[in-house]
Amino acid sequence: MKSKLFILFIVMMFLEYAVWGSWMPVLSNTLGERGIKDIGAIYGALWIGCMITPFIGGQLVDRFIPSQLFLAISHLFGAGAAYMLSLQTSTSGLWWWMLIWALLFAPTMELRTRLSSEMSMWLAQMKRVERETIPVSVLPEL
Repeated sequence: MKSKLFILFIVMMFLEYAVWGSWMPVLSNTLGERGIKDIGAIYGALWIGCMITPFIGGQLVDRFIPSQLFLAISHLFGAGAAYMLSLQTSTSGLWWWMLIWALLFAPTMELRTRLSSEMSMWLAQMKRVERETIPVSVLPEL
C-alpha cells in the first residue's frame, strides 16, 4: 500500500475516535452550565441514532454509493449538524440536532471498519497483511 494512503487511513480512523472522545465526557457538564435539565434525553437521542443508522447506512452503501463517497458526505453534513448543535439553547433543539448528528455520524464507524476489512483482504492477496494491517487497526486506538 502506498504510504500516503496508509497515513491518511490511520488519520481518518484516529479522528473517528477523537470526535467521540473529545466532547462526550464533557457534554453533561456543559449542558448543566447552560441550564439544560434533561441531559439524559440528549444522550438518549445520541444512542437512538446509533441504534438505527447502521442498518440504514449499510443498506445505502451496499446498494447505491461507494463507502468512500458516503463517508465524505456523511462527515461533511455531520460537521454542519455538530455546528448547529453547538448553537442550540433549548432542550428540544439540542435533542433534534443530536439525533441528526447521530444519524449522520454513527454509520461512519461501521463503514470505517468495513473499509479496514476490505483493505485487509486486499493486502492478504498481496501477502503483506502482518506488516500493514496491524498498524492501521491498532495505531488510531492508542
